[in-house]
Amino acid sequence: MSGTVFVAGGAQSDFARVLAREGTSLEALVAEVGQAALQNARIDARHVGAVHVANFVAELSTGQGHLGPLVASSIPGLEGLPAARHEGACASGSLAILAASAELEAGRADVALVLGLEQLRARPALESVAHLGAAAWVPHETDGRRFVWPELFAELAEYTFERTSLRREHLAALGRMAFARAKANPLAQTRNWVLPLHAFDANDVDNPLVAAPLRRHDCSQLTDGAAAVVLVSSRASHLLPPGLHARIAGYGHRSDALDLAPKLRRGGPYVFHALRQAAVDAYARAGCDAGGVQVAEVHDCFTVSHALALESLGFASPGDAATLIEAMEKDSYSGPTVNASGGLIGVGHPVGATGIRMVHDVARQVRGLAEAFQVPKTRRGITSNLGGSGATAVSFVLEQVG
Repeated sequence: MSGTVFVAGGAQSDFARVLAREGTSLEALVAEVGQAALQNARIDARHVGAVHVANFVAELSTGQGHLGPLVASSIPGLEGLPAARHEGACASGSLAILAASAELEAGRADVALVLGLEQLRARPALESVAHLGAAAWVPHETDGRRFVWPELFAELAEYTFERTSLRREHLAALGRMAFARAKANPLAQTRNWVLPLHAFDANDVDNPLVAAPLRRHDCSQLTDGAAAVVLVSSRASHLLPPGLHARIAGYGHRSDALDLAPKLRRGGPYVFHALRQAAVDAYARAGCDAGGVQVAEVHDCFTVSHALALESLGFASPGDAATLIEAMEKDSYSGPTVNASGGLIGVGHPVGATGIRMVHDVARQVRGLAEAFQVPKTRRGITSNLGGSGATAVSFVLEQVG
């Protein structure tokens, strides 16, 4: 990056909460998480110079649009600041961080509050699932589909099964790992879920098909929640408390065709070409490669997207995610820890908040502040966040300084 940007601190709501059941508003959620992020960063609201908000479908789920000014309505001291909303489907949060970082690098502000939120449980589940179809190519990919994203990623899974050694049992292993790791995360949506081991197998009672070959526990959750980070430029580094800090060392942002079909027709080593290129760009800007990171937070909206992210990040060779997954299940595994948080499947997936939650968790890892799911000796980590069928892709490399 052309200037140094630090992740000074952040916060996440409890993703197990159901806001409508509590009678909690989006305004209250913004206030809770935004203020918690500022407190965690030990930065007063008066130092904030810009606000960036990420969200995907608030208009559809709650009727509320125009979310930038909602922050000023929710958090005292932020009135009058420039505030903007960013949308890139499931990568909305990462786009908000990119925009905020660029503003800091340009010298337009020294401190930015970046907040992502989504309320996906305000409507019946099938209605919320239909809303998320807006990230596909409407109506070309949505007409005639009941479950747009499970059906599209099922096509991707079948495509991958035909061309690589990835199989159903590898997807089951990723699901098991996600739920197991989420138990150590006190804010994970599934932390208290109790599932028998066979709930990850081809069991039609405990793990029914959603869209063959994908089953219930191959899929991420419908989630209410928010996450926020406070970004600080090098000009305001005096605001950072003593200790270790997380610096955004590199980023990558690419896009691809909106629909899945041309990606499958194109072939090549990476179906999600943009996801691979975003990772390559982030590594290059950070001056490292896959061997230089100890942790990663990847976009497991489905277990198959997790498998493909392992290849896109360079942890596995193209077409060989299966070998890495098998190694990850063994006690002798010594490679990077992927989704120590539990990922989208275990933690939850409030779409607009996901990219920000990823950066928040990797920043905590490199600072040694991830508590129960801390990965020892972590100095550098990467995120891999996608929107739609890899149509938008963003990666960040964060490294420890101080």
